[in-house]
Amino acid sequence: GYNHVYHYESDGTLVRPVTAGEWTVRRLMEVDEEAGTLMFASTQDGATDSNVYRVGLDGAGLARLTQGRGSHSLSWRPDGAYFLDRVSSLESPEEVRLCAADGTVVKVLDTATIPAEEAGWPVARWEVHEIAARDGTPLDVALLKPVGFDPAKTYPVWLPTYSGPDAPSVRNRWNSSTWYQFLAQQGVIVLQVNVRTASNKGMWAIGQCYKRLGVPELADLEDAVDWLTANPWADAERVGITGYSYGGFMSAYALLNSEKFALGVAGGGVYDWAMYDTIYTERYMSTPQLNPEGYAGTSCLNKAENLHGFLHMYHGVMDDNVHFQNMIQLGYALQKAGQQDW
Repeated sequence: GYNHVYHYESDGTLVRPVTAGEWTVRRLMEVDEEAGTLMFASTQDGATDSNVYRVGLDGAGLARLTQGRGSHSLSWRPDGAYFLDRVSSLESPEEVRLCAADGTVVKVLDTATIPAEEAGWPVARWEVHEIAARDGTPLDVALLKPVGFDPAKTYPVWLPTYSGPDAPSVRNRWNSSTWYQFLAQQGVIVLQVNVRTASNKGMWAIGQCYKRLGVPELADLEDAVDWLTANPWADAERVGITGYSYGGFMSAYALLNSEKFALGVAGGGVYDWAMYDTIYTERYMSTPQLNPEGYAGTSCLNKAENLHGFLHMYHGVMDDNVHFQNMIQLGYALQKAGQQDW
């Protein structure tokens, strides 16, 4: 269920596992054969973070080189004695540190500022939460409350998402989106959720969408909406969802399979998986011949009569990835179902 590093002889004989545990190796950065070590990035200390570690090829001496929560990017001096660590989080803008080879911070060289804040403009700050889905699975959530937040008021909720397999929306790094800041200034709560299959937590999580793309993802999004709207200041009647490509599919799928969303803005979505390419679709859905129930159950086309809320769709007519026929066919299905709210 987790991606790890294994040491093999050149003839394919397994020497030993080098890493192990309930966490995932995301990237192999360096193998130092002379020193007998390797360096890698993993989720050992948080799936939304990006940290770097060093371990011996014999699996001994595992050590974390990066310090503190957030996303770290390393640049090494040629002799390996020092590295620069550029680190940021959703709560703190980027900082550049000079670090010794063992990860000790020698000096903080610079810390980014927020020009808008320095100029006196109100800036909303992200909050990071871990919540429980209906079956107890932990979900990572990021929340941007409106500027001048007043718990006595009630605010609408906007949920931008992608939610595709192994593609998290929430990453613990500085988010400088002026669009999200604009929404916060206009009194809108911005909610982002890492559904379990897009949580960065390993194949045990990704595999839960096998043969049923959209089903576990929507359930997790619903649970996050319920968690948020349990607060009196988040309006359960004014929740919107948006996304492009897989996020477009999720936005339309949500309005056709849930009553928790008043508005969906769906861009370039795959509204029936029989219309997408084989290398991606069959990886997660198998074939239409072997999984007819899955293809029928995840199609937006045959759920048109269930539309709840207002669905806005847009698509590029020259899209050679998610073909334009997806939107045309969903539009036609909505027309045939007598739906007017799109």
